[in-house]
Amino acid sequence: MPKYVPNDSVEQLNEKMPTSSAADAVDAYGMKLQLVEGSTAAVTAALKSAVDR
Repeated sequence: MPKYVPNDSVEQLNEKMPTSSAADAVDAYGMKLQLVEGSTAAVTAALKSAVDR
């Protein structure tokens, strides 16, 4: 785990996570973003497009 995370393992992080999905996390943390679900291929294509710009 990175030093800025107050946990020693992923297991500890999983125990403390109050959410079960990305959509729940967006809501729980009040993130101002739109979650767009897509296939792995779609996400990879979007990432490549962003990197190419």
